[in-house]
Amino acid sequence: MSDQNEDDKKLNVGVLKTNLNRNNMKILLLLLLVSAQLSSFAQKASTWKGNAIDHSNDWNWPGNWSNNSLPDEFTDVCIPYDNTSLVNYPVIKSNEVEINSLFIAPGAMLVLEDSQIYILDPAKSFYKASQITRQPKAVKWKDGLTAGLNNINR
Repeated sequence: MSDQNEDDKKLNVGVLKTNLNRNNMKILLLLLLVSAQLSSFAQKASTWKGNAIDHSNDWNWPGNWSNNSLPDEFTDVCIPYDNTSLVNYPVIKSNEVEINSLFIAPGAMLVLEDSQIYILDPAKSFYKASQITRQPKAVKWKDGLTAGLNNINR
């Protein structure tokens, strides 16, 4: 009868190890899924290139951005100064754009044509009012307030 008890103990230990391995796998899978989800919300940076053929000023053309995708609410946007003879600064036309932050290098500019740009983290942003040329609409911050462009000197 002791052989039977020994066999039962080994079987129980084996079942316990299998259950622990399954639980560990479930926990690992859950951690991987959570990690993937969190990384999808991570901030990313994108720099304006403005070199897409026939779309060199189009904000909404992925080829004009360093990561070949349009900026979104998770994007820290950088518009560098272009000292070449082909100055292709971005133009946002007739739509609303939402980004995390905006950096416009001294000497660079952004043009808004009947558009709005929402900046979710104005504290991280740096630009001067003279660097944004706009027609009827405005720049808005995350709290919904319209930024008076004369007061933007971050």
